[in-house]
Amino acid sequence: LQLVFEETTEKNALAVYKDGKVIINANAIKNNPDIVIQNIVLHESLHGKSGSKEFADLTKTVLGFVESKGEYKKARADLEGIYGKAYKGRPDFNALIDEEVVTNTLGEYFGTEEKLNELINYIDDRTTLQKLYDFVKDIVNSLTGYKDQEQYFRRVERQLAKALQSDYVAKSDNNRYLFTGRHSRLDNSQTFKQ
Repeated sequence: LQLVFEETTEKNALAVYKDGKVIINANAIKNNPDIVIQNIVLHESLHGKSGSKEFADLTKTVLGFVESKGEYKKARADLEGIYGKAYKGRPDFNALIDEEVVTNTLGEYFGTEEKLNELINYIDDRTTLQKLYDFVKDIVNSLTGYKDQEQYFRRVERQLAKALQSDYVAKSDNNRYLFTGRHSRLDNSQTFKQ
């Protein structure tokens, strides 16, 4: 994954994913110092995964998460306002807006340890958590030359790895006890036979 900063005259676009590159609009960044580069990298990298089975699975999980928080309608409305003109008339309009909901949500929830834990606790499917971890690890392994961004994604990678390692705690009575995932808050005493 290559990060490229280019000065463009495109005023509204912060960045675009194209041919394995995240092209960041240097003019937009200059005019908006509050922009977090890591969120842009994550957002555009996710667009690069669009169309894959992994992204479809991740989309289903993240949209379920946003819906469970009662934020889906507002997120869609906000993003339709932002991307409506660009996607207007396209037959895949709804899917594109949902993709923006997913990329924005992950950008927000990867931002802090507390937010990421909230997302991790929602995911009760180890396979989905593993796919999310693999995606972040892929970014870390392919990102070059930008130490701040690499440190950011390494933190996310470590937090996801910790969640994967602690998902089930083996007990001497041959049962496993679920301690993470959205159902753990309901009943930590539920056992799963190995």
